[in-house]
Amino acid sequence: MVEVGFINPVIVSEVLYGYIRLATGLKPYELKEKFHEIVGLDLNPAFESLSDFILLPLPLKLEEVKKLIEKYRLLPNDALITLTCKHYRIGRMISFDKDFKRVDFLKTLP
Repeated sequence: MVEVGFINPVIVSEVLYGYIRLATGLKPYELKEKFHEIVGLDLNPAFESLSDFILLPLPLKLEEVKKLIEKYRLLPNDALITLTCKHYRIGRMISFDKDFKRVDFLKTLP
C-alpha cells in the first residue's frame, strides 16, 4: 500500500525556515537581521522535498485554534497543524516535536 503524506502552509513555512537556518548556519536572531544579505541561496532542495506531499488548505477556524492552544498547551503553529489534522481526519503524523504527544487524537511517529 502506498502511503500519502499531507502538509499545510505552516509546515511549508517551518521546513523552509529550518532549511535556510541549516544552509546558512545562522541563529534565529541572526537570520532575521541578515536574511536580506543572503544572495543566491538555493532553495530547490527544500521545495523538492515538499513536492512529494499533498498541500492541504489551512482550515482557519480561529475559535478552534484557541481551543487547541488552551486544551493541549500548544504554540500557535502547532495548533494550526493540529487543526489541519483534526479537520481532515488525519490521525498519524511524523514529528520530533514532543508537544504533539499531548494531543489525544494524534499518534506521532517515530
